[in-house]
Amino acid sequence: MSTDPTPLTDPRQTRIPIGGASLLPPTLPPARAGRLRGIGRRQTYEGIHRGEIRAIRIGRRLLVPTSWLLEQLGLPAEQFISVEDRPPS
Repeated sequence: MSTDPTPLTDPRQTRIPIGGASLLPPTLPPARAGRLRGIGRRQTYEGIHRGEIRAIRIGRRLLVPTSWLLEQLGLPAEQFISVEDRPPS
């Protein structure tokens, strides 16, 4: 057995399992985005209110852009965001 960790460039290590799917929607609720970052719901909302976590408000609802979140995690957004869900360019 090898003691070397698998490099982060290995696609098996960069997949984020979310409800059994490998594709993410264009935005995520803060609690779900926080879980991906490894922080709790309260810390996520505090980060949003301090401006440390990017979020958009639609009515009373806050949503975290998935592309921004993946960028912060150092992951390629194209690999995780569904083409059908992307806004037209």
